[in-house]
Amino acid sequence: MRETPRDVRLRVGRNIRQLRRLRGLTQERLAELAGYTNKHIGQIERGQTNFTVDLVTSVAIGLSVSVGALFESTPDKPQLTRSVSVTDRELEAVEQAAALIQRTIRLARRRD
Repeated sequence: MRETPRDVRLRVGRNIRQLRRLRGLTQERLAELAGYTNKHIGQIERGQTNFTVDLVTSVAIGLSVSVGALFESTPDKPQLTRSVSVTDRELEAVEQAAALIQRTIRLARRRD
């Protein structure tokens, strides 16, 4: 059976809702991240309105997934596309914290 445009809208809407919930986002927060209204996000999730490539791209960025993940039949394991910049100072702090955690674990094991 051939897929209709409505079928695609419904699938994308379900995927957006599922991914939004997995990330613990409200429609309001996703709307802020994507630059649209929560009413529009709700309509898209319900498959009630057409969407543009710009909107789908903005929503994908807000969900930290690829645009393709929104169109998949089952977006179980979407690939993350967001990157984070870390300064040398922040990296050093993380490394120090990791070293402290490792020392604490070693000491705890010696006590056992």
